[in-house]
Amino acid sequence: MPNINATKYTIGNGQMFNNNFQSARETGQNHTDNSTSSNIRTIQYFQDSGKSGINYQFTRFFCVFNLSDYVSGTITNLRFNYRSTTTTSNAGALERRIALVKFDGMGSGPSFSNYDDSEFFDDIDYSTAYTDVSSTIPQWADANSDNAVTMNSTAISDAQSNGQLKFAVVQYTNDYNNTAASGDIDAFYFANFSTGASGFVPFLSFDHAAGYGNNVIGVSSGNIANVKGVATANIANVIGVS
Repeated sequence: MPNINATKYTIGNGQMFNNNFQSARETGQNHTDNSTSSNIRTIQYFQDSGKSGINYQFTRFFCVFNLSDYVSGTITNLRFNYRSTTTTSNAGALERRIALVKFDGMGSGPSFSNYDDSEFFDDIDYSTAYTDVSSTIPQWADANSDNAVTMNSTAISDAQSNGQLKFAVVQYTNDYNNTAASGDIDAFYFANFSTGASGFVPFLSFDHAAGYGNNVIGVSSGNIANVKGVATANIANVIGVS
């Protein structure tokens, strides 16, 4: 089972706005690249009623992975792995739900570009979810624990087609669903990236079947998905050639 560390990861903080949910959701302010902190706020939705109105603020977590060695063969059981901490909000499981959604920023692999605050909203594709967003919605753990989030077939397809995977981890209830809360809330999710304190760089884990590795009628194996309807991962040989 391959484990692929994030090539780059960023905590993106949005600007706080008064009485303007959409501006807060769409405006990046600052960010932290490749944190090694053992306890850092990684995702947040904040809403608070003040004397002059309601304040809103968002924080999102961005990860990019180089998967160029796995464009051929078959990827299954794709998971996103992270280390959580007990500083995470304990407002209840419903307010710890997350969604992993497609991200188009930070250039292309294998090295990728550095995150820019202009990518905070404009480069997120909320219509392409990489996790379940209707029934078994993943939750960020309120514990000092290693966690694995199951990713869906769309994520697997994009990983293999593009040789890379880029996504944002966002708070589900209000950020992903684009709706303000009915009252004040501070849902915040913390992570541990310190390798010296039980933490680690976020990584993808998955199973990979390399499949048939030779040319078929002049077509290289890297460009072949199947032979007569049989996936290359399930082919041991073609006309006796392994």
